[in-house]
Amino acid sequence: MATETTLTQVTTPQKAAVGAAQSPPQTHEVHKEVAPVDESGIPQVFLSADHSALCRVRVGDQLPAMNLPQLSGGQAELASLRGGKATVVLFWQDDPWMSEMALKDLANEVAAISDVAIVGIAVKQASSDVQAALKTAGAEFPQLLDNDGKAFNQVGMVKMPRIYVLDGTGKIVWFDIEYSQSTSRELKQTLAALTAGK
Repeated sequence: MATETTLTQVTTPQKAAVGAAQSPPQTHEVHKEVAPVDESGIPQVFLSADHSALCRVRVGDQLPAMNLPQLSGGQAELASLRGGKATVVLFWQDDPWMSEMALKDLANEVAAISDVAIVGIAVKQASSDVQAALKTAGAEFPQLLDNDGKAFNQVGMVKMPRIYVLDGTGKIVWFDIEYSQSTSRELKQTLAALTAGK
């Protein structure tokens, strides 16, 4: 069966050289096939061989246990922040567009869903930079600090943002290694399936 392909265009301004006029906005294009949905209503995860090689955990695995500093102070076990029906875990770094889009979408469209928790894990970022990015995005959900990148190294390599949805037991039911409009759509489908029949 043929699959539909979506094209996501995200426009971001490029930094202008000192004393020069600002460059025109740069358009990023993300092509992603629309994933079929399994019997549970959760989109299936399809990765190229290259992208699969960057993943250390996949659908059906438990996300590794993590005990990390909190942006708000103290330490926290990731498992202690899980939601009743689902947990969205976002590993992110400061970047021109994907992480900002992910933080804004989670704050505006996911945070209000009952029985769903959101946890951000900021990878190799200064606390001040994390606070600034969260303020820009209007994101107020818990943030853990992976200062040396070892927590992220347990789940994958290189590509971020990386977003995981866990069920009530902490098992990975869906994930993506980018963030685009397609990612947002599949995330919402996954959460709708996990929270159906509340």
